[in-house]
Amino acid sequence: MKFNPKFAKLIKSTRESFLAKRSHTRKLIYWEENHRLRDGPGKALVFIIPTRGCSWAMSQSGGCSICGYLYDNPEQPDFEKIVESFDKIIRESIQDNQVYSIKLFTSG
Repeated sequence: MKFNPKFAKLIKSTRESFLAKRSHTRKLIYWEENHRLRDGPGKALVFIIPTRGCSWAMSQSGGCSICGYLYDNPEQPDFEKIVESFDKIIRESIQDNQVYSIKLFTSG
């Protein structure tokens, strides 16, 4: 694949101008859903961890322009708060009589 430095510079400058205007998503997002487990029906807790985006998008080359995950949280999140939130959600959400799957995703 050919690298076009002018295009990369345009992507990088556009991204930087929009990143400066974004507020930060520091909240751990989650929901519960029905899920098929190996032994039959169950539940899943789905988590979206607010991360900065992939290293390619954050690189000096400007990255790609396909996804917008980078705009969810342009700064490094507080991982201690994320772990505290995760623990609290697990304790409050999981019911003893239900089998769960945990799904973890990052926002980039």
